[in-house]
Amino acid sequence: MNDSVRAEHARKHPGGRTTVIAILATIGITVSLSAATLGTHTAAAAEQQPLATDVLQQLPVSKRASKSGYQRTQFGPAWADMNHNGCDTRNDILKRDLTNITYRSNTHNCVVASGHLNDPYTGKHIDFVRGNTTSTAVQIDHVVALSDSWQTGAQNLSFVEREDFANDPYNLLAVDGPANQEKSDGDASQWLPSNTGYRCSYVARQIGVKQKYSLWVTQSEKSAMENVLSSCPAQQIPADSHDITPSNNSQPMYRLYNKYTGEHFYTASVKERDTLRSVGWIYEGTGWQAPVSTGAPVYRLYNKYVAGGDHHYTTNISERDDLVELGWIYEGVGWYSAGSVPVYRQYNPYARTGTHNYTTSKTENDALVGQGWHAEGIGWQAVGAGHTVAPQPSKPANPKPSQPSQPSTPAQPAQPSRPSAPSAPVHYKNCTEVGKAGKAPLHRGDPGYEPRLDRDNDGVACETK
Repeated sequence: MNDSVRAEHARKHPGGRTTVIAILATIGITVSLSAATLGTHTAAAAEQQPLATDVLQQLPVSKRASKSGYQRTQFGPAWADMNHNGCDTRNDILKRDLTNITYRSNTHNCVVASGHLNDPYTGKHIDFVRGNTTSTAVQIDHVVALSDSWQTGAQNLSFVEREDFANDPYNLLAVDGPANQEKSDGDASQWLPSNTGYRCSYVARQIGVKQKYSLWVTQSEKSAMENVLSSCPAQQIPADSHDITPSNNSQPMYRLYNKYTGEHFYTASVKERDTLRSVGWIYEGTGWQAPVSTGAPVYRLYNKYVAGGDHHYTTNISERDDLVELGWIYEGVGWYSAGSVPVYRQYNPYARTGTHNYTTSKTENDALVGQGWHAEGIGWQAVGAGHTVAPQPSKPANPKPSQPSQPSTPAQPAQPSRPSAPSAPVHYKNCTEVGKAGKAPLHRGDPGYEPRLDRDNDGVACETK
């Protein structure tokens, strides 16, 4: 597809990396609305963390769900390398929380051999030495225990979300081993750190984690938290600093899916990812690993004139400028292209939203092509492959997506799925062929209609004079 055709195709099929995104200005992300159209415009904004007491009042209160079905494997393998920096999560947290660190040789400063911990739970000073009988002196605690989360809402999370929860640095602390064993899977009503000076911070972090992953608290748990916070009413929720940085200077590109419109969205912003999850988007994991600041820029553009809003991504400057001239809003560089891992681009000619898909998986690429999508080659390069658990691409019965009923959340069509492709796609080389087939004029949505045949962009191609 050449530049002019690609630009025309992207303009008329605003699913060329479309997204219907509800962004809350209250958490520092700008909102762009026109009529019933909702779009994303991320912007860095300084924010003061909310009070723990205020967030606690927002958490739902319910009884514990059954522990039946809980297994550690429900949260993925223990200590996965979620950020693809070559180190597992346990070593990442040890590197973050310990001082005076030494590393095991030939591990590229990954495996922590020794270090010193100022334990928040007990106030003790602990020397960590890796070994069969010594490593347990310092353990990595899930501030909200996995079993506790299972009984307070994690059963409702997807597998990818649970794996993310189990490896989220926000929910992990290096602590005294015996204290961690004593805590087990207890909530705040069952266990608190013996270091009373840390209890406010501990409870505030639990509240922050439960809010982030839409978990509830029990009434006794809430009462215990309120009792702790009564001594520190100004205690804020700790910031989700995401301070585990990949050593290879890469960043994960998060992939989300709107099941009501069939659209995917990709972002390096954790805040944007979590905001979308809070309004119903499905988090599918990491699409790929992008370089942090080097390589060819991938431009992000936004079309505010289509229902639900629309994003398009491209490395092509001409395509970017053509779209801006047509009224698209240029939002800057979304990420960078570099590395040896191809990110494949597919196009669904039968869709009105969600018309493009990007993936490092050749299997996913081929599956979509087998369903009628057009393979458009390589969109850009990545430094690492993705880690996703995504639904098998489906084909919706209606090529027209429903319009969002409210500008703040994606609307729910009667049958949320993707537009289906006819078993035998219709394609005309030009309007002469359309006329010979007796199909002129073609209206947008008709089999065989393509933007390149509709020169004046009025929705009618190959008009008879």
